[in-house]
Amino acid sequence: MGFVRTLARRQVAAHIDQAVHTRRQQVGLESGTAVVDLNRDPEETAIHQQHEQIAKIYLLAQSQEQICDQMNLTETQFRLLKSRAKARFGELGKRRLMRRAVTRFA
Repeated sequence: MGFVRTLARRQVAAHIDQAVHTRRQQVGLESGTAVVDLNRDPEETAIHQQHEQIAKIYLLAQSQEQICDQMNLTETQFRLLKSRAKARFGELGKRRLMRRAVTRFA
């Protein structure tokens, strides 16, 4: 009786091992890696161009007064837009770093 029990246990263990091995070899649709299209659509291209234009203002080292005059902004509006832009820039930088990390480790 002990011999039969040992054989049965070994067969069950072998079956479980085979099932685990098979599952590891198979890749389900839900566990697949995401494919990311890195090409920009027209909207993203326009946004990117606007960001470049805004960055050029800073590269030209225009004063706050010059920027306010050109954009018809009050000093308060300028400060508000600047703080929002800085926050947005930080957020975009974090997202970009996260995407790079995901694609490296995927």
